Amino acid sequence: MIKSPDQTKDQYPLYCLSFSPNWNTYQILSTNSNGFLVYGTNAEAFIIDMQNKNFISSVKPPEEASYNQIKVTSVLLEEDTLFVGYLNGIICAFNHQKENQLLFKTQVSKSPIMHIIKRANTQGTARLILVDSEGAFFELVYIQETAKVFSLSINCFSQVVKCHEFFSASLQKSLLLTISAKGIITIWDLESKKEIFNYNTTNAIFKADFVFGDEFNITCGLITKKDFLVIVRINLKTIIEGSPQFQAYPVKLHFQIQSKDKSDPEVLASKPDIMFLSKDRVRE
Repeated sequence: MIKSPDQTKDQYPLYCLSFSPNWNTYQILSTNSNGFLVYGTNAEAFIIDMQNKNFISSVKPPEEASYNQIKVTSVLLEEDTLFVGYLNGIICAFNHQKENQLLFKTQVSKSPIMHIIKRANTQGTARLILVDSEGAFFELVYIQETAKVFSLSINCFSQVVKCHEFFSASLQKSLLLTISAKGIITIWDLESKKEIFNYNTTNAIFKADFVFGDEFNITCGLITKKDFLVIVRINLKTIIEGSPQFQAYPVKLHFQIQSKDKSDPEVLASKPDIMFLSKDRVRE
């Protein structure tokens, strides 16, 4: 549910997302640079104009199948193209600027498609990295209405919570960063398909993300199933040079079901771990 920025004047949502059993997947929402948002619900993907709060369209699989086979498990929205991954290991691409015209449909895996990543530095060619629920990685190349899938010979042997591919101009390397549900952070050299960094946080991970400080420094944030935030800072240059430098430390999180006053004894007892944010410190 997306609410109005001024909660004191308007308690009604600007737009309410549909109920869906898909919310537990890792890439069920995606936005593009035009302010459009796509989200998957059961077997359908809905496209919303978030700037004007308008419904644009919905996309269904190109053919009828059982509910268990066509459930949406991942989405990626580009300026003209919507990519949708399904529970049966199929990926489809639609041109959402031309009445959701089907561009291609191809079988990638026998397992659900959990991540769809647009490759960096592809020079106009449609190239994607796909990850299934078993942690296997594939590359999809789309040229002249033909989609070809190749195995990347990379496997995390576990569900992947977060992954990101980027090209380092200084290092002249395409690198793939992954965080598995078992809490293992891995960096792969995509040219050689070799693992160049591996760190096991020894935590079961619920959610994770990356923050890129500059070309060489990456901060990984991992939320564990025991309400800890594990922060890992990595220097890529030292990894490439063979002498990896990184820092890792956990921070206890305090989740509150109901909002409490600052004078509440429970809140006071938990300090200094809880920090209150005032409106002027929060960016909309």
